Amino acid sequence: MKPFPLALASLLISTPLAAEIQPADVMASWQRFYGAFGTEILIGNTEIDGNITRYNNVLTQSSMGGAEIRQRIDWINMQENADGSISITFPESFSGTSFVELPDGKTTSVSTTYTLLDLSLLARGDPDDIRFSYSTSFVIMNQSQQSPAGDMDMQMVLSGLQGETRSSFGTDDLAQQTGSQTYESASLTVDSEKTNRLNLQAGAGEMRYQAVLPINGSSQTPTSLPENLVLEFDMQTGDLALDFTQGKPGSEGVFTYSQNSATIDFSLNEGTFSYGFTLNDATMELRNSAEGAPNFSAGFASVMLGLSFPYQQSEIPAPFSVSTRITDFTLGEDLWAKFDPESQLGPAPASFGFSISGELKMLVDIFAGPSLGNIRKTPAELRSISLDALNLEFDGLGVTGRGGVTFDNAGTDPASGLPEPTGVLEFSANGALALLDKIGRLGVLDPMVIIGAKGAFGMFATPDSEPDSFSTRIEFSNGGVVVNGQTIR
Repeated sequence: MKPFPLALASLLISTPLAAEIQPADVMASWQRFYGAFGTEILIGNTEIDGNITRYNNVLTQSSMGGAEIRQRIDWINMQENADGSISITFPESFSGTSFVELPDGKTTSVSTTYTLLDLSLLARGDPDDIRFSYSTSFVIMNQSQQSPAGDMDMQMVLSGLQGETRSSFGTDDLAQQTGSQTYESASLTVDSEKTNRLNLQAGAGEMRYQAVLPINGSSQTPTSLPENLVLEFDMQTGDLALDFTQGKPGSEGVFTYSQNSATIDFSLNEGTFSYGFTLNDATMELRNSAEGAPNFSAGFASVMLGLSFPYQQSEIPAPFSVSTRITDFTLGEDLWAKFDPESQLGPAPASFGFSISGELKMLVDIFAGPSLGNIRKTPAELRSISLDALNLEFDGLGVTGRGGVTFDNAGTDPASGLPEPTGVLEFSANGALALLDKIGRLGVLDPMVIIGAKGAFGMFATPDSEPDSFSTRIEFSNGGVVVNGQTIR
């Protein structure tokens, strides 16, 4: 889902507990925290009537990645309560605009309206440690985009949103905000003038986040991410259903997707970027009404992806890792029948996964503004890589792998021009010959291809004690490659 703009986040994603605070403390807290992100919160004028402070013509403005973003709220009321808390209210709806200057000189503009129904927002704490609690029946975001590529309208709705957030400021010039929120359901609809339509419906979900960054008393947009920046986010969702339609009546393509649950996590912490997700019990289908257009359906029990790598320039190599896993992937019966009309293989589920890790020396700060245009150049040197795990399972076939290789960046391989590797990779396979026989009976490959594949096992693999079982050991050293004791080069 598209994240809320900072103006809405500053009002909703902020939550505290007990002590004496004034309305001015709440407003100052928002200005200090979001100022560190390069977002200014400006006030037209302030009116005080007894225990109510009213801020009129509140404007937020920021510049991010070439986009100018401005949002305006007619007023914000803050009422001081007898227990030391502050009740905060503002109009049921407010709007914002953003402008992006394209490389060809043209402009994309986006107009957004936010509607909050039955909002309850309460602040407690002290000026340097404010906790907010909030709830709202619905958050509705309507967005209209005009661009040279075409116009687009979008609506996002969250129902039953509630949560808490804590904003604190330490003596080390760091601002910290932590929060959690839940929602009962979510929906997203997108329509474009090119007859593309997207609908998404999701069940209950939960989100948590943390942000720590230097204040520096500046509202200027940073050109690079500070070294001590911490941004962490994780999310759990329930059932989800999506359909996407493209084309005109009579020649439409419809893609549908559904899943039982999912998790997502993201972090920037101590110079490391991490991202991961898991999708469970998913199915997908593509149906085209145009004659000759492809159709397919598929599903899987789970898909997992996780990655972590350094993003700041450094003379010292730092660890990275990538892992992924797909379990019980199956193709739909119609599509499978095209490959296997006589059920030689059967619609057996397939599972595949691997995990690698190693060290990278970063040559650029990839999140620094000037460096973004240089990503086409080599952003890092690979110092070592380890195949921690490799697994493939399909219709009796089982493949595993493991090993590690280091690279000498002072010397290069004459053949490839890459740093010279040193290390060992080991692989094993079970059931490969039986699967090749089945594939041969399908008639989709030339028999010589099957014979060649079997011959490759004799050249590059060693039979193990069990039938139809092979292993391979690949050694890299002194610029050479040895496979099962035989020098390849």
